[in-house]
Amino acid sequence: MRYHCLLATVAALSFTTLARGQSPAPTRIRLSRDTVVAGIRCGPTGRAYAALHANGTLEECPLAADSLVEGNLLAKGSWIRLTPEGILDGAWLLRDAQLQGIPCKGTGYKGWAVRFHPDGRLALCYLSREATIDTIPCKAGAFISELSGSTQVMLHHNGKLQSCRVARDVTYRGVALRGGKRVRLSPDGALVAAPASPGA
Repeated sequence: MRYHCLLATVAALSFTTLARGQSPAPTRIRLSRDTVVAGIRCGPTGRAYAALHANGTLEECPLAADSLVEGNLLAKGSWIRLTPEGILDGAWLLRDAQLQGIPCKGTGYKGWAVRFHPDGRLALCYLSREATIDTIPCKAGAFISELSGSTQVMLHHNGKLQSCRVARDVTYRGVALRGGKRVRLSPDGALVAAPASPGA
């Protein structure tokens, strides 16, 4: 995984490794200071825990510094989640952030999540504000809106809009879309579905 800290790296601490023949199991670690875990500079976890996959690779931890991870600039304190192969899978952003031109909502650990495709491209986020993506105005993420249907924005592998809840009435490729409805598009931008009810 391409990973570059913007600040100096601290010395790594040693962690217990599995003895030969011992069954692997996921491991949780509470960190009290900046620590390099499986090559990633993690910050203090507070009352939460960093986690390792059963194969010993990092599963999740908070970043100790503003960091460029798979081409995405993530703020210090944001929690990242990695696959067992060390590929960025998702994150809980410490604060709102612009990722690949998309304004994503961030409120810290276990808050609004973002997800990534294996190549580092953004796959899912909740918008911090209304944003127009591929000419469609998409609704911002808000707790009250989640009660009537998710406001998550999903993107295809090619970066094109896959799905979002339309923020207001708009005409897209000659089709009238009503605000509040979820729209789904193919990778080439063709309309796949426009549900009849705002909660769909």
